[in-house]
Amino acid sequence: SFSVKVLNFPLVIHSHEIPGHRDYDRNALLFSIGFAVSTASPTARFTAALRKLALTLRAMEIESAFLSDPAKKASLEVLLPRLLRDLNDSG
Repeated sequence: SFSVKVLNFPLVIHSHEIPGHRDYDRNALLFSIGFAVSTASPTARFTAALRKLALTLRAMEIESAFLSDPAKKASLEVLLPRLLRDLNDSG
């Protein structure tokens, strides 16, 4: 059997943090990014990658509405599998 643990990095972006004050429902965008990894895997390398990904997505949202604009958000379907492949290839 394959046992996994979930690493998670939740974030919140408040409307007032964005130049021009983008209007979010409830005045904030809450999102979380996570990895499911084998319980046998050391988590340190995944934790660093997860933090970097979460903060990069946060910056992209603040700069260009990457997560809240449906057209831009659709590109995650291409980016996330590529990220997974790159993480697996790097060992």
